[in-house]
Amino acid sequence: MTVKQLGQRQLFTMKRKNLEARVIRYYNETKDSDSVVEYAVAILVRNALSIGGAFSDIFKDLIRSIFMEAEPSAALRQFMPYFQSYFSNDEWRALINRLFKNKSEYHHFKDNAKTNIRYLTPKNSTKTNEKTSFNLISVFFAADGKKHTWTLKDIDNSRKTEEIRALLKILSSLTILKKDDVRRFAQLVTFDIFESTHHTHFEEPQLETQAESAQNTPVKEKNTKKTTARSVASTAKAANNATSVNAGKTNSPKLTTQIVAKTSTVPPASDAQKLVNDPPAAQNPTTGRAAPHENSASKKNQPPITKNDTPLSGKANEPQKTSPKTSEGLFNKVRQLLRQ
Repeated sequence: MTVKQLGQRQLFTMKRKNLEARVIRYYNETKDSDSVVEYAVAILVRNALSIGGAFSDIFKDLIRSIFMEAEPSAALRQFMPYFQSYFSNDEWRALINRLFKNKSEYHHFKDNAKTNIRYLTPKNSTKTNEKTSFNLISVFFAADGKKHTWTLKDIDNSRKTEEIRALLKILSSLTILKKDDVRRFAQLVTFDIFESTHHTHFEEPQLETQAESAQNTPVKEKNTKKTTARSVASTAKAANNATSVNAGKTNSPKLTTQIVAKTSTVPPASDAQKLVNDPPAAQNPTTGRAAPHENSASKKNQPPITKNDTPLSGKANEPQKTSPKTSEGLFNKVRQLLRQ
């Protein structure tokens, strides 16, 4: 698998451990010494602008081996002055003789980098307020003449303007920072430093949603409860209708027989007919007891009541009064049967 080159996002946002591992892996698989040296220069700029010097001497052994063993190139000669602190005096003299044809060529590159080298050493500053940070927002021209913005967060605000300018101009000398093969940091335009303060943090409590509650309720149980409630209501309504009959009409034998069949054991045919023709006596509202029935002999001698006859009360079409306790008792029997 081919290892991709590291870009702007990796070089300026990754943490030291992961970044160092990525660069070493890239070199082991590609042996691209020029790109690795430029990666190191970009990280030196990031380290100098940031607080704490967290990237000091990153992959130092790899840089030493590249300058001492890799094939000499223009990139090695150009950026060699930035890494003098990685070598002893004797090693440095040996490198000059290995990479440069003469000392005048070496001094040419050293003089060009001399102004910027002194700013690459981090100040090892620390944060004075954990809730406050400073962000560097800079604008560069790309090689195609288009502007783009680059932001570096949490920088060392003790740096002077001239120091920051010199460090940013180092990025203009790098060729690795590209997009679609176009250099991104060709020329510095402007930069600003903004103070950022963490003012408030809020996190919404995670409550159980209605959808989750509905999923936890069994569907069958809800349907069963609804069916039972409808059945009880319908039966109770039928029972109340059966006990409230107009005086001019006789209770329907069919309906009365059905209600009695649901609430008690089915009586013989003669008893059922008697129950239809002889409805329960109304209770005395004062004593709460049922009024006594007339004897059967007197009932037989009474002429049958027709629609045009006047009831015993003397008032036509007056509805019979049914005791509230009788209706309540019938309703309780219905509920007991439903529970069984």
